[in-house]
Amino acid sequence: MKVVKFKEIESKMKSLWFCLLLAVLVGSLTGCTSTNPASQVTSREIALEVIFDDPKMSDELVRLGLRKDFVAYWQAHKDRNWAARFRMENLTNGVTEKFYVAYYDKAWPLKRLSVRGVSDAPQAATVNISYTFTNPETSEEVTYSTPDGWVLVAGIWKHVVSDPMLSGVK
Repeated sequence: MKVVKFKEIESKMKSLWFCLLLAVLVGSLTGCTSTNPASQVTSREIALEVIFDDPKMSDELVRLGLRKDFVAYWQAHKDRNWAARFRMENLTNGVTEKFYVAYYDKAWPLKRLSVRGVSDAPQAATVNISYTFTNPETSEEVTYSTPDGWVLVAGIWKHVVSDPMLSGVK
């Protein structure tokens, strides 16, 4: 019959507890890293990066009081929050929020936004931008450049809709 000494039992128990603690720790860390895989991260968790060709353009938007609204508008696009974006539009031809939201539902995801220039006139501003979208069917990135119009309506900056389907202008 083999006699086991108390010190051997104590040593084996410490090793067992250490292994158990290590397994729990590794398991919990693995759980933390896999709870929100990158494929499930929504754009609401990622702020839109607005790239300014010249830092003075950012200052110009601040001077006009437009920077906050400009960024919020394009962040709403990135977030696919069409209802929020609808409220920032200067729509004058009776387009409903329901139509607007349905119309933009299939819009390509916004990846990047660059500000190329800023000009202003009384009660209006134009921000020359280029934006990059991802074609969801091909995963190809497509970049467009356009003037982005803004007008002051009752002291609030509103985005000028250039899409003929929404503006009624052909």
